[in-house]
Amino acid sequence: MALVKFKIVLRDKDDMFRVIDIPDTFNFNQLHHAILKSVDFEDGEFASFYLNYDDRKKMVEICLSDMQKDDECLLMKNIKIKDIVKKKGDKLTYIYDFLNMWTFDLEVTEIAKEKEGVKYPVISSKSGSSPKQEDASGFSMAELSEEDLAIMKDMMADNEELFDSDFKFDRDDKFDDFDDEDEFDDYNKKYDRYDDDY
Repeated sequence: MALVKFKIVLRDKDDMFRVIDIPDTFNFNQLHHAILKSVDFEDGEFASFYLNYDDRKKMVEICLSDMQKDDECLLMKNIKIKDIVKKKGDKLTYIYDFLNMWTFDLEVTEIAKEKEGVKYPVISSKSGSSPKQEDASGFSMAELSEEDLAIMKDMMADNEELFDSDFKFDRDDKFDDFDDEDEFDDYNKKYDRYDDDY
């Protein structure tokens, strides 16, 4: 099994990055949780990975939940990293929370061999303080490009039952990825592989 090193940079904040080492046999759902853990974000919002994010005609979306899924969207839990990542220099875009649009640029900096005795994923390098998740509360749709705004409005229209009158995600809804809360809790415990130091 190969080990993929992803450098993850918060867009428009180049001084903050994380390098996550993760086996290529892990799926994108596990990478999603690793990224949130690395920046101390709470889970519970929609998220997607994108190939060719800046070229809408070639863009491929890998989404978190069945609730986001359309005919062209792949599900994170069904796609392994090795299915997408082929070489050093491959790039992805990751967006968490489509109201606040936390946008991260991912680049494969190395493909190496796993080290014995290491519990992956791990944060192998980091720089800068994690952003405060609540800092995005001042987000304005006016800051979005016309293309991003159209994507966001389409997503909200397709899933209007999930949003309240203030267009906030209804946290009482459960992701369809898991059959029940116990299965979700077991999954989180299984893949919460970070040391408390991180």
